[in-house]
Amino acid sequence: MTTKEKEFTRWKGTNRKIRAGLRNNYIQARDMFDKTLRRTERAYRRMKAVDIESMTTKNPNDFWEKIRNLGPRNSKTIPVEIVDELGNIVKDEQLVFDKWRMDFENLYNGNNSDEFDDEHYDRVKSHNYQLESNMEDSLFAPNEYLNRNITLDKVNSIIMHAKSKSASGFDEIPYSVLKFPVVIETLLQLFQLILDTSLIPSIWRKAVICPILKDTSSDTWLPINYRGVSLLSCISKLYSAFINKRITHYLENQDILADEQNGFRKKSIP
Repeated sequence: MTTKEKEFTRWKGTNRKIRAGLRNNYIQARDMFDKTLRRTERAYRRMKAVDIESMTTKNPNDFWEKIRNLGPRNSKTIPVEIVDELGNIVKDEQLVFDKWRMDFENLYNGNNSDEFDDEHYDRVKSHNYQLESNMEDSLFAPNEYLNRNITLDKVNSIIMHAKSKSASGFDEIPYSVLKFPVVIETLLQLFQLILDTSLIPSIWRKAVICPILKDTSSDTWLPINYRGVSLLSCISKLYSAFINKRITHYLENQDILADEQNGFRKKSIP
């Protein structure tokens, strides 16, 4: 169809019969394309319907992934434009990036919030200082359960339960790379070193922020209308998962958590 269209539109001769013949060839090719497209679309829809009907409840993730693929595609493009205080559209990249940086810095630092509880923050700092002071006391006895050495089985279990398709962070190391035996052994040594020294790699403090529009009806030119989703290092998330499992297991077994703290717990009270 494209070839016939070019032959028709680019012909510069004066012979009407030749021009009419080129036009008819283009129309026939266009009609054939339209018929083929409609036939292919019908076959594709039938294939999708049969595929979804054959899905079982044992694969809920696959089922909902296919359902999402049936719907319209949402545009993920973020305009490199902003609206200034006068209502004018600014397209200068440096000004746009500076606006995004300032808005997100103010958001995360809490400089623009009147609801920040300074009194609560001071109490938390004081409590944290007291805990650290107690740990420096020569009579302080560390918890043997929480501070015991990490085993290879624990690290292997956490890594194998990680989703390989999850996005990587600033270090660009995905979960799929971390599931090799030699890498797991290396991570065991790294995690044990961190547990012993209380020091973490500086790159774990960095994140890739992916802005996602909060509401499709929101103004796409305002950075504050986007929710910043941070992509963290996969290795740091594995270590966090290990710490979370160890502390949670200890708190549950020692019956330390109050009944009111039932959210985000296994077998939590509805």
